[in-house]
Amino acid sequence: MRPSGLPRRIFRKLLKGIFLTGIIVILGLVLSSVLIWFFFIRNPDLPDRQVPPRAWNIVHDMYYDASAKRFRPGDEVLDEFLKKPAGTNVLVPSAQTVQTLLKTLDDRFTRLVTPEEFAHALKVTTSRSEYKLLGFTIDEARVDNIDNTGTGTGSGAHSASKKGLKTLVLGCYRVDEVQPGSQADYASLEQGDCIYEVNGSSVGMLTYEQMERLMDDGSNQIRLEMRVKSADGLTKVVAIDRDPDTVNPIEFALLDNGTCYVKIRTFLKLGVASELEHALRSLTGCENYLLDLRGNRGGFVTEAIRAAGLFIEQGRLGSITARVPGRGYINLLVTLTKRSLNIRPGHSQLGLPLTRFQPAVRKKAPIFILVDRHTASAAEAFTAMLQENSVALVAGKGHTYGKGIGQTWFPLANGYWLSITNFYLLTPKGNWAGDGCQLVCNGIEPDIVLNMPQAKSQEGELELALTLLKDFKP
Repeated sequence: MRPSGLPRRIFRKLLKGIFLTGIIVILGLVLSSVLIWFFFIRNPDLPDRQVPPRAWNIVHDMYYDASAKRFRPGDEVLDEFLKKPAGTNVLVPSAQTVQTLLKTLDDRFTRLVTPEEFAHALKVTTSRSEYKLLGFTIDEARVDNIDNTGTGTGSGAHSASKKGLKTLVLGCYRVDEVQPGSQADYASLEQGDCIYEVNGSSVGMLTYEQMERLMDDGSNQIRLEMRVKSADGLTKVVAIDRDPDTVNPIEFALLDNGTCYVKIRTFLKLGVASELEHALRSLTGCENYLLDLRGNRGGFVTEAIRAAGLFIEQGRLGSITARVPGRGYINLLVTLTKRSLNIRPGHSQLGLPLTRFQPAVRKKAPIFILVDRHTASAAEAFTAMLQENSVALVAGKGHTYGKGIGQTWFPLANGYWLSITNFYLLTPKGNWAGDGCQLVCNGIEPDIVLNMPQAKSQEGELELALTLLKDFKP
């Protein structure tokens, strides 16, 4: 209906203008979606011979290169590959050539991601409750050439002869911690056990990352069957049924002594900061807070940054030096004001618009963060944000893992992706956790070292931290 007093001609022009504006907005949204898909999401099919050059071009454009010398061995490998006439390298799959190229970087975090791994990662990061709990952690250092007198068979060990001669296991991974009450605990897996075979596959020559992927291969296989050598020299088969119930990344409870306990298992889920906000605002009557980040191996830095805003009113959260297409290396300063979260020179460099949460904890209530040497990456960044802004005290047996570098996934071709190290993280005070213990392993040092006898187990650590928190006088 035309408003009274408005000439018909003007009214028609107004409607026409609104209509055209709407069309332009819709076309703009469609065009931007197409451009985003074209430049960032599409994963085209390419002939095998074209995949390695494409991969190496992405590395040259996106890899955070600490030394220009890093690219030279890979350049030589690619030159040799391209010198061969077409058809002579058909027996060497392009994926294998890409893996050879990436190895020349001497960076175990830069790797080729298979279509299956990508589908699993997408499921884990976007689903509401997809987080399987095995209940144990393994030491990162592989144990090589151990004697085995048991009867383990399969690719990880040879059968002992009838004479009882010792046999050799070519590598195993030692169990570092077993969570009380977990599936691993019920299956009698013990600290110190050495795993040498998983689901029929030897782990003798696997890297730590390959070992982790083998234990959680992204399939629907519920049973994890492992052959292990125990600390007393015996071999045994340990079968763990992955808990069919999914486990939330955030667990929280108000304990009897007025401590609000919050377990943050991972930042490797979009929206985990929102779940943390819900947990904190659901807790009432908190005299103090204990944030348990033991075993948290990190995830999305953006989620860690947003989560920090739930505890910090204002201050510097750190800086990120990243490599951006067409702009080279840029430095992003992350700060909090009372009203906003600022990333300069811009949010778009991290790929996500970030809005800050307002603090959700009681003012002046003591906050402890419980860490271990498996607390890594984004979890370390989160810990440092609270520690160096004098918001929380950190407790643990020693320094955290030591990973102040981050990876971004880039589409390659034929369903494959590249996980490339392309940014470095510095703490609010300019400290660097390290490169994942490849060369540097600084980690985050705890304010309170839990070296008491009662802190030998995970349960003992938690009880000790609760006691210290109860007696803490700010």
